[in-house]
Amino acid sequence: MLDWRGLGGPTERSGSHDRLTRAVESPGQSEAIPCEGAEILGRVGSEVILAKEVSWGIPELRAQNKDAPQELLEAKIREILKQRVAQKIEERLIVQDAQRTIPKDNFPKIRENVAREFEASQIPRLMKATGARTREELDRLLEASGSSIEMQKNQFVDAVIANEWLRHQMKIDEEVGHQEMLDYYHQHLSEFETPARARWEQLMVRVARFPSREDAYAALAQMGNQVLDGVPFAEVARAQSHGSTARDGGRWDWTNQGSLASALLDRVIFGDGVRPGIPVGALSPILEEEHALHIIRVIEREPPRRTPFEQAQVEIKKKIRAEREQKAKQAYLAKLRQQTPVWTAFDEATTASPSPRSNGWLR
Repeated sequence: MLDWRGLGGPTERSGSHDRLTRAVESPGQSEAIPCEGAEILGRVGSEVILAKEVSWGIPELRAQNKDAPQELLEAKIREILKQRVAQKIEERLIVQDAQRTIPKDNFPKIRENVAREFEASQIPRLMKATGARTREELDRLLEASGSSIEMQKNQFVDAVIANEWLRHQMKIDEEVGHQEMLDYYHQHLSEFETPARARWEQLMVRVARFPSREDAYAALAQMGNQVLDGVPFAEVARAQSHGSTARDGGRWDWTNQGSLASALLDRVIFGDGVRPGIPVGALSPILEEEHALHIIRVIEREPPRRTPFEQAQVEIKKKIRAEREQKAKQAYLAKLRQQTPVWTAFDEATTASPSPRSNGWLR
């Protein structure tokens, strides 16, 4: 927890973001050489969000999908950047509110304390995750992915301060009454219903692997007869079945009703509302589909059920509190947006702020 004691008058943002903002907004810089990643993708008040702050991992994404259709890849990258910029805007709004409220002399100390936590907890984690043996090697690896230690630290500090300040600002009533929980239960019954489920096993042949459909039928019938003659189902499945679980003896773990791609198998396992599913332990007849034939056996089946209100109360309390927190957060952010102008390069209307030059990020 951060110490927010001594809240007072407004302060100014310190550190690298000040320098970045001044550099971008300084007049008379037309002769400057554009820096990679310096494209402005968002603005919160006088602070900018640069492409390099949200583009980590994008080089790897492009490299891994170099053979994919470029329009689809760029659309996906655009969506990722849009989501990251939106998250960064919320974060900046909250951090700026903390700066305005916390005494001017206290805020740098808070950032320093969180930065020390970054050094103590995050540097070891990053080195382990990347396999870096030295800090210098870590920085090189991060730069290759579009980041750096300094950028990671700034993002960590901002995220911690934003989370703590948000929690400090939101006043949530922790008490959840019995009637409120009961009302929630009846209004969200589907959340507490569990569909029927079953564990089952399958023998399957693909028709295309045989000279004719009749040959495929005969091969599957022979497998079924082997099981009826006492050969273990799993042994037959491993040796002859074409099913995706043949290596596991044809066994399927718990499967919810309605989750199977095959409507036929779903109906045979669980029934159709008029006729029940096949009896547990019994082999089905040969089930025919256009491209495959099946024999299945249900190992265990559980009917649909609804969690009683008495057992759901702990979960309901969590859900209600989460809804309260989300509403309080959105109300708080809405207030901050009224106080601070916000713009992103992804806005449909960009008349409120100059649009960045076309740079390939927003294709």
